[in-house]
Amino acid sequence: MGNRMYFIVLIILIVALFLLRMYFFPGDKFLFVGGGIIVFYLWCKKEFAGSGWFEKKKPAVVSKAAHTFDQFTDAVVAEPLSVSEKQGFLQLMRELVTPALHPKLEPVINQLKTFNDSNDAFEPLYSLSNFTDDEDIAFISLLDWKSAIEDLVWRIETSLKQNYDTVIGLPSDTQWEPNASVSYDNVFKTYDNTLRQHGFQLGFMNTGGDDYALLVFKTDQKERVEEAVKLTGYGYYEISY
Repeated sequence: MGNRMYFIVLIILIVALFLLRMYFFPGDKFLFVGGGIIVFYLWCKKEFAGSGWFEKKKPAVVSKAAHTFDQFTDAVVAEPLSVSEKQGFLQLMRELVTPALHPKLEPVINQLKTFNDSNDAFEPLYSLSNFTDDEDIAFISLLDWKSAIEDLVWRIETSLKQNYDTVIGLPSDTQWEPNASVSYDNVFKTYDNTLRQHGFQLGFMNTGGDDYALLVFKTDQKERVEEAVKLTGYGYYEISY
């Protein structure tokens, strides 16, 4: 049951209890029982609707791939990545992803292909990102230039917790105007500065587009991460100071 159906059922339940009390059970005892039923239904929202009242919303996936992952791997026009490109993604995985998730992610990287009829030269990255988002694996985070700052915060927090078992108090996104996006001045710099105070930092893969391929890692991993990114065929850059 999704959220929409959950609220429809809630309205029907309230109306039904109201009519039953009015026409069949006018006593206060039924009012107490009916109120208890509604409270129980509200309290168990996650069990009925699949999501709680105050859970953080997972950011929308940035997808520019022209095919689903299955189509991507099975397409006749697909060509395997070069040995160095594949090695780059595998090296990035070993640097950025907790070892417990390597068995799930490594086979996907080994199957990555490019399309010889596609105008998007960076399709492997988007296909990989779609898979990791679907599987809740914090790896390379793709953010559109219009993405909300809270999405950036969610991505950073998830990477730190999942891959490094670390929690860092990050700056609030409320210091920018409402509806501000990650492309606003000093947004990435603000969070990068905070991370560096704790031995972490942000890095980026240059996709050549108007989005951001975000990496979160320890500062002492920088040389290895930069080397791995270059092997994949993408450029590497950081926030300018």
